[in-house]
Amino acid sequence: MLTSMRRATILFLLILLMVACLKKRKQSFNQDFEKTFGWYHSSNLHKGVGHSGNYFTHTGPGQEFSQTFISKLGEITDKPIRRIDMGAWIRIAEPDAKARLVLSIESKDTTLFWQALGTEDISPKPGEWTRLFFTYDLPEGMQPDYLVKMFLWNTSNKTVDADDFDIHFYEK
Repeated sequence: MLTSMRRATILFLLILLMVACLKKRKQSFNQDFEKTFGWYHSSNLHKGVGHSGNYFTHTGPGQEFSQTFISKLGEITDKPIRRIDMGAWIRIAEPDAKARLVLSIESKDTTLFWQALGTEDISPKPGEWTRLFFTYDLPEGMQPDYLVKMFLWNTSNKTVDADDFDIHFYEK
């Protein structure tokens, strides 16, 4: 009886190991703007009441773009990436303030992939933090030297703040 229990335990552990090996890996990056390593455009970092913490990125008149995440795909993982999930918390100042959370993948001089989700797609209330979140399945052929960028693009010249960005890269 002890032998059959041992066999069952070994079989269970082998199945568990196989499932773990098959599970897709994920690389994640988060930014709450309490620190800004790996993010650019620090001139639009503001101190105040963020979604979390005391700092957030600010866009509006004279500042069209938020802090920007920039990395080569090959610096994120050495495996091909099949999907990217990304999100941020945004706060508009006025009902007609508009911005887009942008994902861009670029080679040396060409934008290969560009997608965005706009604030008008979620109808945020002025003064309240609202989550923008979306998923993109990437086309085949993404190369390790391609740059991936994530940022908020203010399309209205009205105040839009952003905080707590997250971006997740799912390997094939």
